[in-house]
Amino acid sequence: MNSVNKEIDKILADASQKYQGFGELTAETKAKLAKKLGVDPDSIQARRHFFTLELCREGVLIDLDIGYCRGHVRASASDFGLDNPTEEEKEVWEKRVLSFGTISVLPADVSRKLVSVERRARDYLDEHSYKSPWGRYVHYKLFNEVYGYLLDRQEEFKQLISEITDETTYTKMKLDFYNDCVSLARSAYRRVYNLPQDAPVPDDFIEAFVAGKEPAFPSLERLQKSYFAVRLEMVPTAAMLEADEQVRLLVEKTGELQRRELELREAELTEQERLRQRQEEEKMAMYRAVLQQQQENLSRTLDSFSSGIAAQLHGLVYDFAVNVLESLRKNDDKLVGKSAQKIRNHIQKIKNLNILGDQDIERAIEEIESFMNLKPAKRDTDDLARVLRDIATINRKVLLDLGETPRSGRMVGIADVVTDEAVRRIRDRAIARTYVKPVAAAPRQVRVSAAETKIEAAAL
Repeated sequence: MNSVNKEIDKILADASQKYQGFGELTAETKAKLAKKLGVDPDSIQARRHFFTLELCREGVLIDLDIGYCRGHVRASASDFGLDNPTEEEKEVWEKRVLSFGTISVLPADVSRKLVSVERRARDYLDEHSYKSPWGRYVHYKLFNEVYGYLLDRQEEFKQLISEITDETTYTKMKLDFYNDCVSLARSAYRRVYNLPQDAPVPDDFIEAFVAGKEPAFPSLERLQKSYFAVRLEMVPTAAMLEADEQVRLLVEKTGELQRRELELREAELTEQERLRQRQEEEKMAMYRAVLQQQQENLSRTLDSFSSGIAAQLHGLVYDFAVNVLESLRKNDDKLVGKSAQKIRNHIQKIKNLNILGDQDIERAIEEIESFMNLKPAKRDTDDLARVLRDIATINRKVLLDLGETPRSGRMVGIADVVTDEAVRRIRDRAIARTYVKPVAAAPRQVRVSAAETKIEAAAL
C-alpha cells in the first residue's frame, strides 16, 4: 500500500508542477495515474481537488464587520416650505430638482475620519487577499502583515469613538448641531421666498425644521455601541469534504450490512419485514442522492475558489502590464512623473499575492525589477515594452483559458487571440533574456603541481 501511495504522490506532484494546482487533473494525467495503479481512471476522481484543498488549508478568511453612525439625514421638500406646492411649483421641482441633498449629523471632520479608517482597512484587505466563495482569503505568508494592519486600524477607530463619546465633546457636538439647524432653517426660508439675508424668519418654521432633524442626532449610547471587528475563520471546504466522505462511507457500510443480514434471513422474512426492508432501501437511496448533490455543489465551489484565485492573480498582472504599456504609448515611450515608483509598488503587490509560485509571474517580476534597478539614464523603455508585451500575452492566454474576458490590448501590441505556440516562444525568449549584470565568479581553485610550486618559489 505504501508503494501505491508513493506512486500517487509522485504523479500528483508532477501534475502540480505542470498545472500549478488549479482545476481538474487532465484526462491524460488521470490515465497515467490509473495505468500505474492498474485501476479505472474514474476511480481516482475524488483526488481531483487535492491541490485546491491544500490551498484552503494554507489560508484563512478575514471579514471586517464595521458599524457606526454614518452621520447623514436626508433633506426633504418640507424642509424648504414645499409641503403643499402649487401645480406650477410641483412641475418645476419634479422636472429640475434631482435631490434635496443630505445634512451631516456629526461634524464633517468626524465623519471623514471614521469613513477614512473604514475605507483604508477595506482597501488594504482587498489588495492583499483574494475574493473567494466564502469571503476574503488571506494566505499564511501575508497573514501577519494583513492582520497587524487591520488591528492598527481597529485601534484607530476605537480611539476616534472614544474621543467623540467623551461627555464634554458629545454635549458640544449636539449643541453645535442644533445651532447649525437653526441657521439652515433661516437660510432655506429666505432662499425659498427670495428674501433679504437679514429678513426675519417665523419661529414656527424654524421649530418645524429643527424638529424634523434633531431626532436624527445619535444618542451617546448609540455612538458608544460603534464597533470595528476583525473576524477570522478557517476555510470550511476541507472539513466539509472530509465530513461528507465520512458520511458517505457510513451510509454505504450501513446499507451493505443491512443487505447482508437480510439476505441471510430472506426465507424467514414476514411481509411486514419486507416492507421495512423496502423503506430502508428507499431511505438509503435518498441519503445517497443528497450526498451526491452535496459533493457536486462542493466540487463546484472548489472549482470556483481555485479558478477565481488564478483569474484574480493573472488579471492583476495583465492589467498592470497593459496599463504601463498604455502610459508609455501616451508619453513618447517615457516613464513620466511617479511612474517608476508606481511600477515598484505594483510589482511588490504582485509578489505578495503570488501565493501559487507561478513561474511565469516570478520570471516577469525578476525582469522588471532588474530593469527598474538600472539608473534612469541606462533604462531602455523599448526593452521594457517588449518584456511587458510578453508578460501581458502569457497572462491573457491564461485568462482566456479560464473563461475570462480581459480587456483588449491590441493598441499596445497584444494579440486578442493567443496560441500555445506563441506562449512557448515567449517563454523561450524570457529564459534567454536578462537585465541582471553577471555576478563575478568566485576564483577558480587550481591544483598546482609540486614542480610549478618550485618554479614560483625560485622566481621569488
